Amino acid sequence: MIRNITRRFGGAVFTAALAAPVLTGPALAATETPMPSFASTMQRIEAQGFRIVEADLDDGNYEIEAYGQDGRKVELRVDVASGDILRRKNDD
Repeated sequence: MIRNITRRFGGAVFTAALAAPVLTGPALAATETPMPSFASTMQRIEAQGFRIVEADLDDGNYEIEAYGQDGRKVELRVDVASGDILRRKNDD
């Protein structure tokens, strides 16, 4: 089968077709935004005035128990990929 493709299209075209995914793979990967580390996400939350008590990974998001600037305990749901707070709930 490979011989038929090589004869039909020429060796150079066939070689280029095989190399294309290898050559474009790193270029595509370089355009993706890297996921922030756990530590950098926690630092980002603390920089917003929260004092973190506990953090767990749950359903693909961080579930964080923390105290807000007003001293009240809150539960935060934080997106793992972006570090954005998706939900804030007072924990009475």
